[in-house]
Formats: sequence, structure tokens, C-alpha cells
Amino acid sequence: MDTFISHQSALDYWRMHRALPASSIKQKRKTGLPENPPTTKQVRLFGLAQPIHIMIGSPKTRWSSKAMKQHVFSGEAPVGCFINVGNGLFVSSPEFCFLQLANQLPLVKLIELGYELCSTYSCSLLTPCAHVYASPGTTSELVTNSVKSGPCFGPRTRGLVNCA
Repeated sequence: MDTFISHQSALDYWRMHRALPASSIKQKRKTGLPENPPTTKQVRLFGLAQPIHIMIGSPKTRWSSKAMKQHVFSGEAPVGCFINVGNGLFVSSPEFCFLQLANQLPLVKLIELGYELCSTYSCSLLTPCAHVYASPGTTSELVTNSVKSGPCFGPRTRGLVNCA
């Protein structure tokens, strides 16, 4: 079963795997998200902090768990919104992750996140105040284009007040 990691969990993933720039990984083709969420046991295997944020395609199968927070993204997932990192795991692209967190972070933190995603450093999960050298996860142009054109969001986008 494919699993789609999103929001804070996607950011955690990219911070742990910055040696693999997102641009070099195969991007997900346009397709719907799985109707059913993975089990709690399955998401724990990813080694990310809990609750793990995942995206599913239907609110009908949504259920509550301390280990997992489910977000609904109905319809088609446009090319570039999720990146196939292998073994049935898809992670929100750095640009999509930035936009997902736009309505959750204060403006200053969102600006800092934008700098981090476009830079050659990454805030480590193990030592949050330390920085490690890493390949840029994205570019300012890709983030700007995502905010302006929103191929992953269209009219459904909420919380982009900080991005405009």
C-alpha cells in the first residue's frame, strides 16, 4: 500500500534525507491518493516523530490515532506534489510541504523554513539548533511558482496569507 507523508512529517523526512535533493528523485505521476490510511504499525516503520502526518483521498475512512494525523486531499494529486522515495513511500515535495505548513507557522518561522529549504544547510532533528551541510531541497523560484500558481492546491488552498 502506498503511503503519502505530509506536513510536519514531510519536513522531518526532508531534514533527515537532505543528501538526496528532491529534484533528483522520481516524482509521482498524477493519480489519486489511497482511500484507506495505513495502519499505525505501518507508519511507525518510517522512523518519524509521532504523530506522523499522512494524506489520504477520502474522509470516509479517516480514523483517530495518537500515532497518526490524517489529512484529506481528494481528487488527483498533480505531478510534483508528492515525490516517490521508494518502497511505496511518497513524501510531499519541499514546495508542497512549505505550503502545507504556511497556515501553521508564524510568518518569521515560515520565512526561516523557506530559507532552510532553499539553502545548503538543514536543521537537524537530533540537535534542532545545529545545522548540517546539505544539498538544497528546492529553489526560491519553485517555492514562488508553487505559491503563485498552486498546481497542488488550486482554489482549495487555505492559509496562504503568510505566503502572499
